[in-house]
Amino acid sequence: MKFLPLCFLSCLLLNQTVAQDWTAIRHALGQIESGNNDHARGRAGEVSRYQILPAVWAASATANMGTAQRKLRPTNEADAWLVTRTILARRIAAFTASHNGRAPSPREIYALWNAPAALQRGGYAALSRAARSRCERFANLMAVQQAKGLAGK
Repeated sequence: MKFLPLCFLSCLLLNQTVAQDWTAIRHALGQIESGNNDHARGRAGEVSRYQILPAVWAASATANMGTAQRKLRPTNEADAWLVTRTILARRIAAFTASHNGRAPSPREIYALWNAPAALQRGGYAALSRAARSRCERFANLMAVQQAKGLAGK
C-alpha cells in the first residue's frame, strides 16, 4: 500500500474545510490589511494588498513561480493572491493537523495570517486585544462576503 504525502493529505483536508470560503477570505483579508490597495506599503515594508513582509514575499513568490518565466508582482492582485493563498493554506493545514483535524475558525484564520507565532504559542487568548479586535473584524467581513456569495446563488 502506498502512503500519500502528509502535505497532499493536508491539502485535501484543507480543500474540504475552507474551499468554499477562499473567496470570502480573499476579500476580507484585502479589506482589513490595506483597504484593497494593491500599492499599499506597511510600516515594516509589507507589500501588496495583503501586506506580506518583503522576505516572505520573495521566498513565496519564488516558490510559486514553478516553471513560469515571469516575475510575480506584489502590485498585481492575482499574483498577490497566489502568494497569499499559498502561505495561508500552509498555515491552515498545519493548524488543522495540530488540532486533531479541526479547521480554524474565521478569527483563527486571521490570527494565522497576522500573528501566527502568538496563536501557536498560546492560542487565541494569547493574542493582544488589538489583534483579537482585528480577528473579529475579519470574521465579520468574511461573514458579509459569505452572505453575498449565498445571495448570488
